[in-house]
Amino acid sequence: MIARPHLPFRGDRNYLQSATLFDDLLAWGGGSPRNIDLTFHRKTDRQVGYETSPPADEGALVATWRDADKAIFVVESDQPITQRVGYDEQSLVDRFTFGPDGVAIPAQIGDFSVMEAIVAAFKALLHRSVVPHKPKLVFVRVRLQAVPRLPLEVRFNRRIGEFYQGDIRADGRSVGQIFFGEWR
Repeated sequence: MIARPHLPFRGDRNYLQSATLFDDLLAWGGGSPRNIDLTFHRKTDRQVGYETSPPADEGALVATWRDADKAIFVVESDQPITQRVGYDEQSLVDRFTFGPDGVAIPAQIGDFSVMEAIVAAFKALLHRSVVPHKPKLVFVRVRLQAVPRLPLEVRFNRRIGEFYQGDIRADGRSVGQIFFGEWR
């Protein structure tokens, strides 16, 4: 296992934020991955490691990253996350422009990552127009042709039971999908 002992909690969260993990996988893997499919299996408050084969203990599996060249299995370690960094999601959301069925993410988002923006945009869109009863929503999957560049648009596509699909668009064309689920 390739240990990743440096990942922090973000803001007031007491679990490893999904965008933090996406960005770390991207930095660790390097290059320009294509046909990305990242699926989250469960939350964790532990540090993680990366393996190239499925773990023997499926209960330790936090997420699975697949792209055109590789598969990475994110496995929970026994080491707790002890670091915390600030994360002002609302200041990011305040940069977006909301429409009736979508949200526009501008080219300039400060120090936030593209994935942080996509996740925050879709969650805010869901709470504003699709699920106003404000259940706890969790990011469960993203599929991308490649890591998109800003500006972007995220549109609500459909509800699938307790899951919500959003379409990620750039320059008027689809570049991926994002999925959230209701946490119960």
